[in-house]
Amino acid sequence: MKKIDKILILYIIVITALYHFFKLNFFKENEVIISFIRDFSILFIAIIMLIRNREKIRMSKISWLLSILLFIQILIGLINGESILKSMYDIRYFIIWPSIIFISYNIVNSKEQYYMILRVMKNIAIAIGILGIYFKITNNLDFLVVRFGEYGVKSILPTHIEYGLLMFLGCAISIYLQQEKTYKKNIYITVIEFIIFTIGVYFSFSRLSYLAYSTFIVIFFNFKIIKNKILRIIFLLLELSTIIIVIPNLINEIDNVNLFSTASLLDRIYNIWLNLNVTNKLIGNGFGSIGVNNSVLNSQFDLMLTDNLFVRIYYTLGFLGLATIVLGFILMILKSNKNLFLIALVISLALAALFGDIFTMIPVIPYLYIIFGAILKLTTIKEKIN
Repeated sequence: MKKIDKILILYIIVITALYHFFKLNFFKENEVIISFIRDFSILFIAIIMLIRNREKIRMSKISWLLSILLFIQILIGLINGESILKSMYDIRYFIIWPSIIFISYNIVNSKEQYYMILRVMKNIAIAIGILGIYFKITNNLDFLVVRFGEYGVKSILPTHIEYGLLMFLGCAISIYLQQEKTYKKNIYITVIEFIIFTIGVYFSFSRLSYLAYSTFIVIFFNFKIIKNKILRIIFLLLELSTIIIVIPNLINEIDNVNLFSTASLLDRIYNIWLNLNVTNKLIGNGFGSIGVNNSVLNSQFDLMLTDNLFVRIYYTLGFLGLATIVLGFILMILKSNKNLFLIALVISLALAALFGDIFTMIPVIPYLYIIFGAILKLTTIKEKIN
């Protein structure tokens, strides 16, 4: 990894995690400008990588097909979009952030570099996690109720959901590095990290984070401990069923939000998800038609379509867009030689996506794209060696 490449990848890791910190005072009044600077700097890096590696780009026929299909759907989404500003804000999740996969693929060249990237992500998660725990314990910040705080952790990450998901990702990376034979790590440090991340996930009071955290641990250790494939599947189904039933009720006991009342989950299902006003089910309503600030229909509650990632993609790009993106993730998993760490991450976040628009979650999704690109590159290097 060249020095400039190391600087670029570290820039992406840091800027996606800490840019909200700079929203204090002057920067806080210019959030849109700062976010555009962040995102288009990532796009600029991707373009530089494309120019530098244009002769090395190799893709399978199905990868080209999915890429072309998604590109066409994005163009249609732009044409159908409500406005240029809304479309540009929305398109970051479908073009700019995914371009991080390409950047990571062309920067990472060894497992040592991959471990270095994971360590930086984990250390950022630890730092933010400790801050969150401190503010909760000292009551210096209404950490669990107020979604946007004036100071502290809420000025680093926009909501408690991002905080909880970052704690989940930090825990996943810590567990993964500990069991890697080529990566030496003190078990006591891992235990301390695990405790910090677990407390952080708990203090987030986010069902997305609870689901992702529990699911990852179940999947990862099931595949590591249980060798019989039939028993593995049976235990996995039982454990995932338990997680899906227990976690929502656990949250109900914690913050008195009944997820199975008409005030929450069932209201979303019956009054929103099953009654979407999609003008074209095949290609959707276009970019900018839905977002964090767009409530729809005549629900008696202020519910957002973005409470479900799959609904958001369907509403924006239709069935074609949803199928293309899901197939794209499946293809990357297959190309990664069914990497267990990646599979556990994707399944965990896919379950969480039933309750939130995780495409917009920073820094977890950009970090996932970095991990995707690095694993795909390491798989390619291994194949060339073999």
